[in-house]
Amino acid sequence: MDRSMSGVVHGGAMAAANTTESLFAPPAYAFAREVSQQATHWMVVLDDEPPASAAWHDFRQWHDAHPEHAAAWAHLQRFQARLRSGDSRGMASAQAALLCQALKAQAHKDGALQSEAGVRKRRQALKLFGALVFTGTASWQVLQRSGQWQLWVADYSTATGEQRHIELADGSVVVLNTATALNVRFSATQRLLVLEQGEIHITTAHERQAGWAKPDERPLWVQTQQGRMQALGTRFTVRQDDGRTHLGVLSGAVQALDRTGINTQIVQAGYQLRLTQTALEALTPYSESDAAWTQGSIIARDMPLPQFIAQLARYRRGRLVCDDSAAHLRVSGIFPVADTNKLLQALAMNLPIAVHKRTEWWVTVTARSSAS
Repeated sequence: MDRSMSGVVHGGAMAAANTTESLFAPPAYAFAREVSQQATHWMVVLDDEPPASAAWHDFRQWHDAHPEHAAAWAHLQRFQARLRSGDSRGMASAQAALLCQALKAQAHKDGALQSEAGVRKRRQALKLFGALVFTGTASWQVLQRSGQWQLWVADYSTATGEQRHIELADGSVVVLNTATALNVRFSATQRLLVLEQGEIHITTAHERQAGWAKPDERPLWVQTQQGRMQALGTRFTVRQDDGRTHLGVLSGAVQALDRTGINTQIVQAGYQLRLTQTALEALTPYSESDAAWTQGSIIARDMPLPQFIAQLARYRRGRLVCDDSAAHLRVSGIFPVADTNKLLQALAMNLPIAVHKRTEWWVTVTARSSAS
């Protein structure tokens, strides 16, 4: 990182650091998640910016706007300085390697790393640096298990309850559903979308319209942990969860391969397929209503309440579950997911259920007769 970065940090904030703490212990003060991400964002943005740039001016305004901003920035700088000095106390070897990778990528910004791929790798490494620095060892292990670290470092990501539209360099449009992490790997020979977690909807572009001379030489692939899917001029969705990949085709066709590359299936419009790492399951019908999330809704047709609640839980932070006492109930209708509290209230008014909130983060839906 540019040495001038440390010059912005107020001397008092830096001096207040406890230099005897284990390097990878969590910070003495738990920074708000938004502040941690903002500090990491500025570290990435300023990586290539000269000190006199507008980005630096905006950073200084952010830095001075609140003491917590300055403290979070000082925390990042302190960890960086100590790693550069070779101090990796309190860190597992794998975590130390990741942090050192970030610093190495940042320090070598010439040659091959000036390519688009090199810049992307360096920025991802810096994001990972920020994620590691702000979590501490125990929290980082939880972060790894939950997959939340992927949201920090992905090219494109969404938080729980958020959706996002992006247009790729070839003109294809991708919609990211809630809690999704997506990496984009375009080269001269292929277009690869790596879905790390979550769900996406893809509308492919005709490459000739986007300026590509030979569209058939740049196939569009989506990769998940379970396999790969090649778009054959199409509109489709891909979701990765519970050790499976769910592929749904709305127009055109998609070729699916499991991770072994042995099992393959061309899925036509109107059908969906589930993949495991070693098998392709049977085709089942798929329609626009199954992709209603792209319009911010869940469409239910006589859907079991537990299944509906499980879908709704994807758009809500914390724990939302359906008790067995309400498992016999079924739901039909179009349900906007932008306000899950309001939706739960509407369900309670129209079904014999009760919504129990232990906290805002722990909600259970039960049959009304069992609520007391």
